[in-house]
Amino acid sequence: MDSWVSVLMGQHVEPATWHHIAELDPREVKDFMGKYRTKVAEVINALPQHAEFVKQYAPANPEVWNRR
Repeated sequence: MDSWVSVLMGQHVEPATWHHIAELDPREVKDFMGKYRTKVAEVINALPQHAEFVKQYAPANPEVWNRR
């Protein structure tokens, strides 16, 4: 995040405001981030494993492994 802010500000793109989380009490931030972490984990856990995804959406022809 910081590097992108630096890049944008170096291109004279200035933020118009700040994120509301900067105004929260530290305990509220901890609670917010805990809920966010839980939601991200739920989304990730609902995704298929990488091998399953590849098998479903981009299966390889088994013959490609037998080339010599």
